[in-house]
Amino acid sequence: MEPGVYRGMNLQFRYPENWKLTEETEQGQVNAVNVESPDHAFFAINRYRNASDAEAILEEAVEAMLSEYDNVEEEEGTLAIQGTEYPMRIVRFYFLDLLVACQFVAIPDEKDQLLFQFQAEDRDYEKLHLVFQAMVHTAVDSIKKRGTEK
Repeated sequence: MEPGVYRGMNLQFRYPENWKLTEETEQGQVNAVNVESPDHAFFAINRYRNASDAEAILEEAVEAMLSEYDNVEEEEGTLAIQGTEYPMRIVRFYFLDLLVACQFVAIPDEKDQLLFQFQAEDRDYEKLHLVFQAMVHTAVDSIKKRGTEK
């Protein structure tokens, strides 16, 4: 299966061709992109303009989960990409008797912060983990390439 390629939000990443991509715009600018698998797992990127506090953005994302779901478990950590450590949170919660895993990673992009979110039912999350990692790695590659071209 050939991957799809997203080009927008001043970045680029590859994703599985059979996943559905949607963008969210505000005032004519794309602020979020979401790619959903046929089994309802998803990968999303939200741009926080002129934001420098990655921890505050991660905390806001986790707080939203805590307000939406009961018995949310949270794990803090970092995600290493090309020798750089990015702050990360993994949350797990139950939805319709299914255990759901959700990972948030904050990555700077010039004056902005990008919040990456990967989410799937726990069994699928283990299978899709490498797909999610490849998607975020290709996005970070595009950010770093753009930085070296300036």
